[in-house]
Amino acid sequence: MYTDTQGYKKDKKLCLSPRSRYIKVVPSGNGNTVQRKLSTVESYVLEKKRPSFLQEYKNPCWLETKHTKTTCRHGAFYHVKFKEDLKPPILRCLPYFYMVGQPRSGLTNIYERLIRHPDIIAPHMKDIFWIQRHRFQLRCSSVNTYLDFFHEISENIRMNATIDIKTNTSYYNKVTGDCSGDVMWDNTRWQDLSGNENCTEPCLTNADYINHLNPSAKIIVALRDPIDRVYSDYLAQSVWLKYDPDNELFNKLVIEQIFQLEKCLINNHTIRYCVYNRDIYHSDSQVRVGIGLYAIHLEDWYRVFPKNQMHIIQFETFITDTENEMSRIFKFLNLQNLGSSEMKYIMEPVFKNVRTRFAEGPDMWIETRKILTKFYEPYNILLSKLLYDKKYLWKS
Repeated sequence: MYTDTQGYKKDKKLCLSPRSRYIKVVPSGNGNTVQRKLSTVESYVLEKKRPSFLQEYKNPCWLETKHTKTTCRHGAFYHVKFKEDLKPPILRCLPYFYMVGQPRSGLTNIYERLIRHPDIIAPHMKDIFWIQRHRFQLRCSSVNTYLDFFHEISENIRMNATIDIKTNTSYYNKVTGDCSGDVMWDNTRWQDLSGNENCTEPCLTNADYINHLNPSAKIIVALRDPIDRVYSDYLAQSVWLKYDPDNELFNKLVIEQIFQLEKCLINNHTIRYCVYNRDIYHSDSQVRVGIGLYAIHLEDWYRVFPKNQMHIIQFETFITDTENEMSRIFKFLNLQNLGSSEMKYIMEPVFKNVRTRFAEGPDMWIETRKILTKFYEPYNILLSKLLYDKKYLWKS
C-alpha cells in the first residue's frame, strides 16, 4: 500500500507545514499574492512509500491487505468500478508505460494502434488526467484514487497468466499504460505542490512524481512541427471551448502570447518558470504556444529518466512510415513480436480523435507562420541538439 512514510524528514524545502498544506500564498504574476487552496495531504505523492513490485508480473503490481475505495467523481474517475466481493489481498497495479505528450502530435492514432497489441490491456479511457489535473480536485488527490482507476485492469492482468509446465510457475506478461497526452507540458500547478516551496522555477515536475511511483516506467513522447501543432491545437480547442476559429484572431493571440513569454523572460524569470506559468497559458487556453518548446519540456524528463526509458516519435515520420514506427514502439516496450496477420490488424484504420473530426477552420496566415518560425527556431535547434537529430529542425 502507498502509505505516508514513517519518519519522513521534514525539510522545509520538501514539505509544507500541516496548515500550509491546505492554504498556500503564492505569486499571482502581477506582483500581488493570492491564496490557493490545496486539496488534501494525500496530494503529496513524494511522501508515499513505494511498495515492492511482484517479480512474476511484467507490469508494476503488488498486493494490498487493506483498501479504501475512492470517492473521487471527476472525469475518468466517475466511472471507476470496484468489485465489492473481493477479499484481501487485492492486486494493485500502476502503468507500465506513459504516453506523456505532446497533444496534436498523433497520440490518439498511436494509442489506438498500440492497444491492439495482444500484450496490452487498454484502460477504459485514454485520457486519465490524474497526474496533471484531477489530483487537485476534492477527494481525488490520494494515490489510491489513481490505483482504483486501474482496478479492473489489474484483475485482467491477474487472470492472464502464462504457466511454465516444467517449473509449475506463473508469469503475468500483460501490461497497461496511462496515455494522458498533457502530462509532459501541464505543470502549471507546480507552485501548489510539495517540493516546490521557495523555488523560483519548478524544482519538481510531473516527471518527478511518475518517477517516484515507478522509476522503471517507460515514457513515450510524440513531437510535431510546433507551428503545425499550435494551429491544429487552436482548431481542436474550438470544439472543446465552443468558439469559431478565425485566422485573424489566431494571429492576434499568437502575437500576444509570444509577447507574454518574452516579457516574462525580460522580468528576470527563467524559461522554465515562463513555460510553466499558468498566467500565460493553461489547459483551457485557445492558443498554447509554449507547448511547442519541446526541448524545455524534454530536459525535465531526461533529468529524471535515463534515455533508454524514453522513446521519441516524430509525428511526420510516423504518418509516412506508420508500420515501422509501431514496430519500434513495440520493441521499446519489450512486447512480443507479431506475425504478419497481427501486424495487418495493427495497421487497419483507426478512429480519429473527436476534436480532429470536428475541428475545421481557415488556413493559417503566412504572416503568422513567419512569426512562429522566428519564435520556434532557437528552441528547435536546442531540440535537435538534445536528440542528436536534425529532422527536429523541421526545415523542409
